[in-house]
Amino acid sequence: MCDAGHTGPGGGACTACAAGKFKTVPGSAACTSCGAGKYAEGTASTVSSDCESGTYSAAVGATVNSTCSGTRCSAGKYGQTGATSASETTCLLCPAGTYMALTGASACTNCTAGKYSAAVGATTVDTCSGCDAGKYSVSVGATTVDTCSGCDAGKTPASTRRRLDLQPATNALPARPQMPGAQARAIARAPRAPGPVATAPRNQARGATTVTPSTVMGAAAPAR
Repeated sequence: MCDAGHTGPGGGACTACAAGKFKTVPGSAACTSCGAGKYAEGTASTVSSDCESGTYSAAVGATVNSTCSGTRCSAGKYGQTGATSASETTCLLCPAGTYMALTGASACTNCTAGKYSAAVGATTVDTCSGCDAGKYSVSVGATTVDTCSGCDAGKTPASTRRRLDLQPATNALPARPQMPGAQARAIARAPRAPGPVATAPRNQARGATTVTPSTVMGAAAPAR
């Protein structure tokens, strides 16, 4: 079976689709020529590409992007892609609450929740302003600060809670101070205090000699 972007008879050799043609699924089906407003550069294409907004092409089986005539929509604008005539190449300004930094776009990008923008034709995400502290908004593509609502008592915006969760706890017990290595070694080498000195029992008579096995063995035998 031939892969997508390739064609051939069942069980036979597979051939890559020629430029200007494509094939999206595997199998023995033939490659399809790109329609007007589209093109496929190179061989073995699995899809055809649209002419970007602001441009068009009436040609079928176009092999290069330069087949698309006209000027791409500039940043801050959008328009129809895959146009087949000049009448379909109108570029429109991105509406409030959106922006687009690229050229040839088919749609603009919304400001995310928690942000808003009243600007028309915005070209950067920095145009989207955030809600004030203590307020939030769940609206996407908001156009006014009025979409920001105050938090209920005892609550904070989710973004604020996430920042607080990342901060270290302030009520943790202080860490025990570590003894420097030199001090610890000095304490280990210091001599220990002498223990109590053993004394003779009080009831032992003065001058008496304590007999031990060593003294008995060393004594001279009595004369017979």
